[in-house]
Amino acid sequence: TEREARLTLENAGFNVLSDSLKVFHPNIPAGSVVEQNPPGNSTQPEGTEVRLIISKGPEPQFVTVPKLVGHTLTEAQQLLAEAKLQQGALTYGRSEEHLPNVVIEQNPAAGTSVLQGSNVDIVVSQGPGPDKREMDVTIPPAPDDETHIVRIVISDARGSREELNQTQNPGQEVYARVTFYGQGSLQVFRDDELIFERALP
Repeated sequence: TEREARLTLENAGFNVLSDSLKVFHPNIPAGSVVEQNPPGNSTQPEGTEVRLIISKGPEPQFVTVPKLVGHTLTEAQQLLAEAKLQQGALTYGRSEEHLPNVVIEQNPAAGTSVLQGSNVDIVVSQGPGPDKREMDVTIPPAPDDETHIVRIVISDARGSREELNQTQNPGQEVYARVTFYGQGSLQVFRDDELIFERALP
């Protein structure tokens, strides 16, 4: 460290200047000596002035704040760690749009450029979240005389899930009542081919 280097040099009879130079260094920890002038292991007369060059640690890098809104608190904390950012203030607020434990606000906003290690404040939903809603879906018969597998996939405030997966016989209409929470999308697949899609609600 700088203190240890000063003591060593002063005990050896050198005059260590008080105005050490501070520089960024990718590998040497902050507060440690990067180099000295005159260099170490050189022969100098007693009383020679020595200036230390001290590391300020790695040079800070700018990073982009990730989108945290819509993620669970655990997911948001992982995204912050991956971006080399710190969680700042954590508060909770009522939300009818997001389920409990989901991030509903963040500051700075997603896409903002900030220094590594900066704090990002988070507001997390206390619920109650969106109401449960239902919708009737009719899948018309396939245009051929083949048997198919039809699926209905819902993506909403609770994530993505399969609401229906069944065989559709030739000429058969398939009826289903699906549930969803908040905004999202409904997709209908026949043999893994998307045949219908709409926004929810």
